Amino acid sequence: MPRSLHHFDWILILATILLTCLGILMILSTTLGEAGSYDLAIRQGIFALIGLGLLFTINRFDYQIWRPFSFILYLISVALLVFVFAYGVAAKGSVRWIDLGIFRFQPSELVKITTIILLADYLTTHNMKKFAHIALSGILAAIPAAFIFLQPDLGSAMVLIAIWLGMILLTEVPKKFFLATGLVILVALPFVINLLQPYQRNRLISFLDPSVDPLGAGYNVIQSTVAVGSGGVFGLGFGRGTQSHLNFLPEHHTDFIFATLAEELGLVGALLLLTLLTTILFRLLRRIGHVSFFGSLTLVGLFVLVAFQAAINIGMNVGLAPVTGITLPFVSYGGTSLITLMIGIGLAESIIRTSRKGEIDDTPDLG
Repeated sequence: MPRSLHHFDWILILATILLTCLGILMILSTTLGEAGSYDLAIRQGIFALIGLGLLFTINRFDYQIWRPFSFILYLISVALLVFVFAYGVAAKGSVRWIDLGIFRFQPSELVKITTIILLADYLTTHNMKKFAHIALSGILAAIPAAFIFLQPDLGSAMVLIAIWLGMILLTEVPKKFFLATGLVILVALPFVINLLQPYQRNRLISFLDPSVDPLGAGYNVIQSTVAVGSGGVFGLGFGRGTQSHLNFLPEHHTDFIFATLAEELGLVGALLLLTLLTTILFRLLRRIGHVSFFGSLTLVGLFVLVAFQAAINIGMNVGLAPVTGITLPFVSYGGTSLITLMIGIGLAESIIRTSRKGEIDDTPDLG
């Protein structure tokens, strides 16, 4: 049933809005002086308003309402991933979007949220001391991850695996399982690398040594680190970034928007962004253990979603992670990403609000 906004975590929502606004400003900055320079920023603003509307709408309902529909929502989102292969729109060598006319919808963003909800329900109702249940939970994450990997989109596939690993940490999975998982990953790594597209393998090589191909695979990393370093403490000024405006820095409003921000707003701007991100992550974590096990698992999944994407995106902008195409949450341009993240925050707000009303933990005794 609809509920009031009493017990609403306004710090979380304020940090989310401020970070989104910072992203819109940087998107505007990267396009200043170009034809239709306001178009992308306006579109992102519209996506933000839609996302906020969904955030407040989802918050008004008890988060437990989604549990009975978790598998159906998951199946729909996976079906959309399959649909992409038949009717998706290709861009820059990948097929990730469905053209809806008004905007392009990216199912791989939606499936992150539906997988979190399904895993939270599954991990709540199954004994995770049993290998069969651990394996099946991994399969639930691996199915959409495999479809996304084939698009190809290695970054988003990695996000789903990270979400699964983060969520099962909260369960009673035997610690030796994580050791075994690490060994399996090490053994499988050469085979996974062999499955990568040539440009993806080149990105890994350029991460280890960008100078190997400075005008090819290493170009993005080199230009990004130059942009970050040239910003100094206070930056070159809004709209004055040379790397982005002279088109040295590719994808400056999506994958490398952090480098653009660091160049134009300097260390001060980067610290502001990191402070807002840290605030969001802290507010997601602080209620874990004060709500139902399902709610706690969902919060962990949302935390990993934001934290992992932010860490990889910022890492690749400063040369500490390979370029994978992962966008910066709430900041990079992208309607589907922003809207689904807002949906996630709305779900978190519903959980947090319930915790403030003194919900009793209903973790089942699975023996």
